[in-house]
Amino acid sequence: MTRTKLLVVGFWLLVICLGKAQQVYPTPATNDTAGFELIFDGKTLNGWEGDPKYWRVENGCLVGEVTPETLLKQNSFIIWRGGTTRDFELKVEYRVSAKGNSGINYRSVQITNSPFAMSAHQ
Repeated sequence: MTRTKLLVVGFWLLVICLGKAQQVYPTPATNDTAGFELIFDGKTLNGWEGDPKYWRVENGCLVGEVTPETLLKQNSFIIWRGGTTRDFELKVEYRVSAKGNSGINYRSVQITNSPFAMSAHQ
């Protein structure tokens, strides 16, 4: 069985942005992307669905941000709708703020009474 390789480059998840001290980020690992299919173009949200109140593209990164003005009562994921997956290998470069949540759901089921809530492995 062939394994699909999915690549997301530049994924930021900033959960509570309170304007605290600048965070220092480690140097990313080598760019071994051979055989991977890029699912984020770094410019648009093409192929993705999410609440624009929380999700945007900024400086080539997919950014999820919750501010004191936009607090959540439940999860609000950005959902990749750009194709159908089978077995896959996911490679992601990401940064998480000091108070962030690095959760990435996969093989998820969308919760029916909420537009961007998911349930599954994280």
